[in-house]
This record gives sequence, C-alpha cells and structure tokens, in this order.
Amino acid sequence: MLPDDPPAPEGMPVERVQVIAGEFLRGLNVSEKSNLEVKVRHTVRDFFGPGDHPGPKRVLGFFSPAIAGADRSVKDGRNTVGIIASALPSEAAGGKAEVERTLRHEILAHYGLNLLPAEKKRSLLDHLIASKTMRSLRDLTRQVERDYADSLLIYGLRSYLLVRLKN
Repeated sequence: MLPDDPPAPEGMPVERVQVIAGEFLRGLNVSEKSNLEVKVRHTVRDFFGPGDHPGPKRVLGFFSPAIAGADRSVKDGRNTVGIIASALPSEAAGGKAEVERTLRHEILAHYGLNLLPAEKKRSLLDHLIASKTMRSLRDLTRQVERDYADSLLIYGLRSYLLVRLKN
C-alpha cells in the first residue's frame, strides 16, 4: 500500500513540474485527439484523498485511461498522466530529467501501448515477458520484482481488468 505522502519531503514545486511537463508534451507534438492530459499534484493524497493506495511505496507518476468511472483520478473520460511533485528529487538533483523519464514511461508504456491493436499489444507484451530471462535483462527484472513485489499483483490485475473493460 502506498503511504499518503511520499518519503521525499523536498520534491519539486508543482508549478515547475507543470512547466517541464508542458515543454515535454510540446516536444512530442501531442494532439488534442489524444485526449491526453497531465496533472501535477504535490502528494498522492492530493490525487486520491486520504488513506492507503495500491502501488509501489514511492510512486512518481501514474496513468489512468479514459474509462469514465474506472478510477477516481479520471474525470470526463480523459487519458490522465499524474505526476507526484513531492516524490521527485529536487531540480538540482536531477528532478527535470526524472519528470521527463516519468512522463516518457507513463505516456509511451501505458498510453502508447493501448494504441496498438489488441493482437499486436499481446504479442509485444508476450515478448517482453519472455525477455525476463535474457541475461542482459536479468538484473533489471530482479530489481523490478524486488521494488514492486507488494504491488505487481495488484497492478497486473488492475491492468488486466482495464484492458478487458476497454475491449
């Protein structure tokens, strides 16, 4: 379960993260047809309200697909990328690069994957799953499994259900 407030107290100012996100999106040339928006809040609580939330212990961002009512952070059926400003390192410690990395991951890995036809998406995911045992990815796989052990099942189940709801 996610704590209400991320452990990094310094973080980055919400306004600065919004500027970085806007510049990043302009660089991607994201059209209005994508129905994609980026929201930046100071803490997880600012997105979801009080209480524990499923997910990794130190979440930087998340993606909520445009399924009205499927998630408390989705409003009006928008594809929403959420960024948690307080979880980011300060800008002097690489915060801008971390914002861009988080946006790249949320937009390409989550939103972008859902743009593929179902059979191509399944094929790509099957290849990714099979690559877990490749020597060059073994350390990364172990790190992900260790860092996300308490949330992999929850996120895997949530992702599966959301994909099923869309199809």
